[in-house]
Amino acid sequence: MLNLRRTLRHLLAALCLLLMSPSWATHIVGGDLGYEFMGETAPGTNMFRYKLKVRIYLNCGASSNFPTIVDWLGSPDVPLRIGVYIEDPDNTNGSKVQYTIGNALVTTWNIVTPDLPEDCILGEGDCVEESLFEGEVILPLNDGGYHLYLQGFARNGAITNLVDPGNTGIGFYSFIPPATIPNSSPVFQGTPVPFVCITDTTTFSNAAVDPDGDSLVFSFQIPYGSQDNMAGIVDPPFILNWNIVEVLYQPGFSAIQPFGSGGYAYIDPETGATEYSAGMLGNWVVAVEVKEYRNGLLIGRIRSDLQLLSVVCANNVAPEPLGGQLTASYTVNAGDTLCFPITFTDFNGDTLGISVNGALFDPNVVFPAATLTGALSGDSLATASFCWATSCQQGQAEPYVFSVLAFDNACPPGVYNAAITVNVIPVGTPLQITGPGALCIGVGTYEYCAQGGPGTNYAWTVTGGNAVSPLDQPCITVEWTTNGIGELSVTSSDADCIFTTVQPVNVAQPPPASFVVETDTVCTGVRTTAMNTSGAGTTAQWTYNGTSVQFNNGASLVLPFNSAGTLELTITDQNGCTSSTSQDFTVAPFIDVVDFRIPNVFTPNGDNVNDLFELISTQDLRDCYTITVFDRWGKEVFANTDNGQAWNGRRDGGQQASAGVYYYIIKLDEQTYSGHVSLMR
Repeated sequence: MLNLRRTLRHLLAALCLLLMSPSWATHIVGGDLGYEFMGETAPGTNMFRYKLKVRIYLNCGASSNFPTIVDWLGSPDVPLRIGVYIEDPDNTNGSKVQYTIGNALVTTWNIVTPDLPEDCILGEGDCVEESLFEGEVILPLNDGGYHLYLQGFARNGAITNLVDPGNTGIGFYSFIPPATIPNSSPVFQGTPVPFVCITDTTTFSNAAVDPDGDSLVFSFQIPYGSQDNMAGIVDPPFILNWNIVEVLYQPGFSAIQPFGSGGYAYIDPETGATEYSAGMLGNWVVAVEVKEYRNGLLIGRIRSDLQLLSVVCANNVAPEPLGGQLTASYTVNAGDTLCFPITFTDFNGDTLGISVNGALFDPNVVFPAATLTGALSGDSLATASFCWATSCQQGQAEPYVFSVLAFDNACPPGVYNAAITVNVIPVGTPLQITGPGALCIGVGTYEYCAQGGPGTNYAWTVTGGNAVSPLDQPCITVEWTTNGIGELSVTSSDADCIFTTVQPVNVAQPPPASFVVETDTVCTGVRTTAMNTSGAGTTAQWTYNGTSVQFNNGASLVLPFNSAGTLELTITDQNGCTSSTSQDFTVAPFIDVVDFRIPNVFTPNGDNVNDLFELISTQDLRDCYTITVFDRWGKEVFANTDNGQAWNGRRDGGQQASAGVYYYIIKLDEQTYSGHVSLMR
C-alpha cells in the first residue's frame, strides 16, 4: 500500500463540515464486520475456528460524546459483543436464534488528521479515528451456516438523508456459509468517509479483496440499523429479527438515490468503483454490499456502512488520466510480466500525487506482488509505473482488482478514484494425482494417474517403491516395497510454466497371521480347536480345504477319520492389509487312532471294582458306541441304544441277571464287535 496515509489525509481534508456542529453529541461514522476461516480445531471434530474482524470509524472531533474508541468502550479490555446466529435451512425467512457471542478486542486505533496546504484551514484540528478489532469463535458444522451481527448507537446527528439520525443506531452484518465451504469474507479497501464536490462528479473506489478468489458483485443497499437502540456496549439480541432492521431514509432519498433527485450515484457491480454527485451540502449515509459467488452459488455477503460529505470545491478540477481515459482492464498470461504506465494531469496546474490500494501490492497476500514505481507526484503531471511479474500459479478465473487514486493539493483536494482489474489467464494448473493413498506391501501393483491437457509433458518420481511402467506417461504403475510413508511426485510443463504435485502414500506392512491348534478325539473323528494368535485389531476368515467355515476363537471343527485337509487363516487389519497362514492335517483310520479293549468278565457286586461292562480305554468313548447283550437263549437282556450307558449286570426290568456267559454286540464308529462276556457275582 503506497502513500496510503497521505491519501487518507487528503481524503479527510473536508471532514470539518461533518464535525463542526457541536449540537450533535454522536460519534459513529461507519465500518464493517468480517471474518476469516481458520480451519478445523482438530481432524474429525467438526468444530471450526473463525477469526472475527471489525472495522469502526468514529467522529473523534470536539462534537463527539465518544471522541475515541477507548472512550466508547470504557477500557481497551472491554470487547465488542458480536452475535452469532444459526441459519436454519428449513426456515430461511424466519428470525435467527443466537448460538453464541463472540468477543472482539481492539487491536489498533489511529487518529487521522488532515494534511492541508499552508493557506488551507478547512477542517484543521478535526479528525476521524479508525479502530480495528479481532476475536475468535469456534462453531460446529451447521448445514445452514451462521449470521454475524454487531449493533451500535448512535449515528452522526448531522446526517442529511436519514430520519432522526442522532437517534438511529448502526448495524454491521456478514454471513458465514457452512464449513463444508471454507470461506473468508471480502476485505474492503480504503476509508469509508470520502467527500464529493457540489455540482461535480466525484469517483471513489469501494474495492474489496477476496482471499478465496471468489467472484464479487457490488451493489448499493439500505444501511443496517440497530435492533436495540441503547447507548454503550450492549449484548446482541438473543433473537435476531429477520429481515435485519434497516435505517429510514428521508422522503425522496433511497439506497440508489442517496442524494435525492438532484444527485447522482452509480456503482460498478464488478469492481465496486462508484461515482457520486450531490446537489447540495450535507452528510450522506451509503451502504455498499458485496456478495460472494463460488461456482455460480451465492455463499456469503458483507455490507460496509460509509458516510459521504459533500462540500464546495471552489471550481477545482480534479486530476484526470492522461488523454482523458483510464484503461481499466488488463490481461496477462500467468508466468508473464505485465507493466503499464499510470499517468495523470491536473487542469489547474496543481501539484498532484498518485497512490494505489489493494492486496495485489501486499506480498503477504499475493506473492510475488505487484509494484508501483516512478514519479508518484509531480507538478501538473505525474507518471507511475505498474509492474507485476506473475507466477505460473497465479492464474485464476476471477480478476485481481486494485484502486488507483490521483489527488491534487487544492483546498479541498480534487480526487480521481477508479478500480483497475488485471485478468491473469491460467496457462496450466498443478495436476491432481489419482490412485490409492493407503495400501499394503506385497499384494500387487497400483496405478496412479495425473491427466493433463493436450501437449502436457510428464515426469514422475517414486519414493518407497518401484515404477514398473514408463515415467513420462499420464499414468504409471507402482510396486511399493518399503513400509512407512512413500511419496509420488509428478512434474508437468505447459509453455514456460512448470508445476509439481507431491502426494504422500501410506504404505503398510501386513500383520503376520498365526494360530494355534488343540485336538482331541471324538466319535466321528478328531475335534480341532483353533485360536487366532495374530495381532490385535484384525479380523479373521477361516477356510478348510478352500471352503469358508465359521471358525472363530472357541469354536471347533471335526476332522473325520481317514481324511486329509488344510486349515487356513486370513487376517485383515485396519489398513485393509491381509496375510495368511495354514496348517495341514492328516487323520488316520479309526482303529489306528483309538486304543481300547473289550473285557471278557465283570463282577457287578457293588464294590465299585469292575462293576460295569464297558469298553476299557484311556479315551472317553462312552458317547461313541452302543452295547446290546443277549442271554444263552438269545433273549435281549440289555440294550444301550442312546450311548453313554454301560451294562450294570441287571436286566432291562431291573432284576439282577444271573451269573453266566452272555453274548454282546458292540458298535463303535463304523465297526461292529461281538463276543462273550462272563458275569460273576
